Amino acid sequence: MSILLILATRGRMRFNEIKSELDGITSTTLTSRLKHLEACGIITREVIPDAPVRVEYELTDRAREAIPIIVDLMRWYEKGSDCNQS
Repeated sequence: MSILLILATRGRMRFNEIKSELDGITSTTLTSRLKHLEACGIITREVIPDAPVRVEYELTDRAREAIPIIVDLMRWYEKGSDCNQS
């Protein structure tokens, strides 16, 4: 499952919560992807000054608008892709 779909279904999440949803992703790779998504305006990163400091990620309104399109593309792919057939 993609980071976008995880955040779309679960809402605001912390780094390790996202990581636990993604099979086999390294912390370095997830950090890189989250930074890229933030730079593109797809997710927000909020630092919460608790003890210890928490960082939470959430989809932007722009990204939420695209979720139905992404879901439709995934369904289309799963329905007719030669890659999914044994």
